[in-house]
Amino acid sequence: HSTELNKEHLISEGILMIVAGTDTTAASLTFTLHHLLQQPELYKKLQDEVSTVMSTLQTEPSFQDLDALPLLDACVKEGLRLSCPTRTRLPRVVPKGGWSFNGYYLPAGVCFPMPWNMVLLRQLWLRETND
Repeated sequence: HSTELNKEHLISEGILMIVAGTDTTAASLTFTLHHLLQQPELYKKLQDEVSTVMSTLQTEPSFQDLDALPLLDACVKEGLRLSCPTRTRLPRVVPKGGWSFNGYYLPAGVCFPMPWNMVLLRQLWLRETND
């Protein structure tokens, strides 16, 4: 069963894709750049690495050239991890052996949602407990 989309619906869908994509991209890039600027040594290393494939502002490096830059890759991935532009819950799977926490037991293999901000609060999930 297929539904034919009219012009207005297609325009509406296109606008939604553009707005949703640009908002999350802008948030991630802003967050990442902010944190890079807080670490001038790292920012300088990143500039030096990028300049190996982009010697001038007019240079247009290929995706393959950019993909081969390990620090750029790490900065992008860490920026996405920390900024988490989609504010949805992130699925987590309980590892082998299960998991006990605050008197509750979750068996291995159970998938549960975790709020994105809880993933970032390392002091909560890295602290030692007796559970």
